[in-house]
Amino acid sequence: MIKNKSNKYLQLGYVRDLLCKGNVEVARQMLSDLLKINPNDSLILHLLIETYIKTGEYDTALSMLENGAVNRDRCLAVDLMSLYIKLGMDDSIQKAYLKYFKEKKQHNEKNRIISDIYRDQMFAYLNSNYGYDLPIENNHLVSIKMLKNYSKNATIEKLEKDNCREDRKNIFKVEDISSLYNRVKKYVNNNANNGVFQLPVFDEYFFHLDDCGMVDGESTDYFRTVTVVNTSKIIAMYPVVYSRYRDYNELVKKQNDGKKFVKTK
Repeated sequence: MIKNKSNKYLQLGYVRDLLCKGNVEVARQMLSDLLKINPNDSLILHLLIETYIKTGEYDTALSMLENGAVNRDRCLAVDLMSLYIKLGMDDSIQKAYLKYFKEKKQHNEKNRIISDIYRDQMFAYLNSNYGYDLPIENNHLVSIKMLKNYSKNATIEKLEKDNCREDRKNIFKVEDISSLYNRVKKYVNNNANNGVFQLPVFDEYFFHLDDCGMVDGESTDYFRTVTVVNTSKIIAMYPVVYSRYRDYNELVKKQNDGKKFVKTK
């Protein structure tokens, strides 16, 4: 429990930890209380909106953004656009683009809520899928290449290379990353609604697979997968500690064919 109630940033740090551990309702109540004291705080609004997105209450999140939140801080327009993309609201995407992002002075503004790399991922998605011409920082071009020109082989190559890095804290034990990639991709294709939407614009899945990897030198049975929103295009995959997450999809090895898997939860 937080002892220093007056320290907003300490409390927000505690809220982020609650969100990571899946304690969404507790985090939401704390954020609602903080918002009463700081009604124009964009970061609190961003995190509160995120709690509704985590529980799939998109209508509530959308209502909060459309009914005033974005007008308080243009940075929240990234949240709004991301939600429009997730929900396939093409007319609203076009209107939001013209209102918040078309003018250079607006989208070059420093974003203190969402990091530049995530904003640029959204820009890359919009450029690729809607023909826009939003600027992307040069140092982010490599990181978002998969969003613009997705390649299965390039993705697997990157996953394999990352898994061999000596400084990597999250390492797969499985020998065939390509096979694991294919299994996960097939699952996502068949169960796209089991992903969790995350701001600004991607879906994430958590899987169970016995002794699949290591995190900080400790064995784990869980890993996280990130895909381009509403697709099975995997852009990241790495082991995680399950205690930080509640919902997961289980990959089960069958005796006769280790490459097959079924959903058990």
